Amino acid sequence: MRLPLALHVITTLDIGGTELTVLRLAADLTSRGFASVVVSLSRAGSAEHLFKESLIPVVCLNASSMLDAPLTLARFLQTVRRLQPAVIHTWMYHTHWLGPVGLVAAPRARVVWSVRTSADPAYRHPTHTLLARRLARTLSGLPDTIVFNSRTVLDTHRQTGFRVARSTVIPNGVDTSRFRPCPQTRERARRALGIVDTDVLVGYVARFHPVKDHRTLLSAVAALRGDLPSVKLLLVGRGTDSPDAAAIIRQFGLGGGVQALGERTDVADITAALDIAVCTSLSEGSANVIAEAMACGIPCVATDVGDARDMLDGCGEVVPARDAVGLSESLCRLAISPDDRARASPPARARAMERYSLERFLSAYGTLYHSLLQGSEFVRQEGAKRDDS
Repeated sequence: MRLPLALHVITTLDIGGTELTVLRLAADLTSRGFASVVVSLSRAGSAEHLFKESLIPVVCLNASSMLDAPLTLARFLQTVRRLQPAVIHTWMYHTHWLGPVGLVAAPRARVVWSVRTSADPAYRHPTHTLLARRLARTLSGLPDTIVFNSRTVLDTHRQTGFRVARSTVIPNGVDTSRFRPCPQTRERARRALGIVDTDVLVGYVARFHPVKDHRTLLSAVAALRGDLPSVKLLLVGRGTDSPDAAAIIRQFGLGGGVQALGERTDVADITAALDIAVCTSLSEGSANVIAEAMACGIPCVATDVGDARDMLDGCGEVVPARDAVGLSESLCRLAISPDDRARASPPARARAMERYSLERFLSAYGTLYHSLLQGSEFVRQEGAKRDDS
């Protein structure tokens, strides 16, 4: 008996927020009556083994630049024609054009776009991203539905010309059974990192990229450590252990106060070890790092972009983007007051469980898929097979 197939299209197979979100959704969909295959525009990356361990088939189109678009399209259409998915679900600006085009090879499929980043013009994205977003805006009336991960992201896209009449909002989901307060996990992780009880550990989980603005964070922490040398900074994410990152860390004289761990798979344990989480992005939708910190009961200081203000809602502090002074002051207030940090923990955890639980996220997508296929040939075929059995 063949389940209706959801074809998830992403740009890379590196470990990142979108990739892990797709992994969790694809792994869950079988229980909701759907099979999944993941298509990556690029070559295999560091997350490929996670999909294989979850028995989720992966197809890599091996694109390396926009010049590969014709070959990428041919490989994609070949894959779609072979698999005949019920749902073509694209997850990034660079993949959205493939959803409607995929109907050439699977005309009965439903097309879903997930949009997970703000269209806020305050941050100048790279030219290739701007071009991909412009193309997505032109095609935005074609998908059966567009899923935004926050009301703010929906609003900014509407303001920039996206057609959002057929859209919905599904906030990101965090596995609150993994991301949770746990004294034993906290103690073990801090010990492994060489952090003592008197240290105040500030952590940022994000890839090393200009949009994540590590420079402002390093500037703020450098100023803060002048008065509070007990503050230590932990950087986790792809590229944070690169030579370019090391050069900026040295520039701010932070060699001994910073640990740059690079890409990790134990982010839940590391987050539980923090005293303060931080998110200094210049552009975001609904930041996973904020929801994950809240689920661990860790207060967060975040830049006022995307949905950060609504997410925190008293469970942390919000500062303007690129404001190193304001960021340093907010970090200082939390660093010198363990009582304030302790008071913020229960409401942060409760808010994460209420609004950003993984089960809520998975259930919403399962319901969406079923509603899109209601009365379709895929559902009728599945029902007939069950009746025959």
